[in-house]
Amino acid sequence: MLAYHKEPCAAEDLQARFILHVIPADAGDLPPEHRPHGFENVGFYFREYGARLGEACVALAPLPEYADRRPPHRADERMIAARRSAIMAGP
Repeated sequence: MLAYHKEPCAAEDLQARFILHVIPADAGDLPPEHRPHGFENVGFYFREYGARLGEACVALAPLPEYADRRPPHRADERMIAARRSAIMAGP
């Protein structure tokens, strides 16, 4: 899962397209057609998985299953928890 947060959120942010290069620890986890390159491009529009919450743009987008195998880094967990608390608290 990819968590995205941007503040302040402008109207053009709601139309954003994201393109990610997903690089697994083991290239064998990639679909066969992507193995020679060592990564897979994954794209989505903000409107598919995001919403405007107060002054923030927030999105939770799925990633390929192999991308979710890495345990989250502690700093990632703290940042996500802090952002979630700030959003829930409101302006």
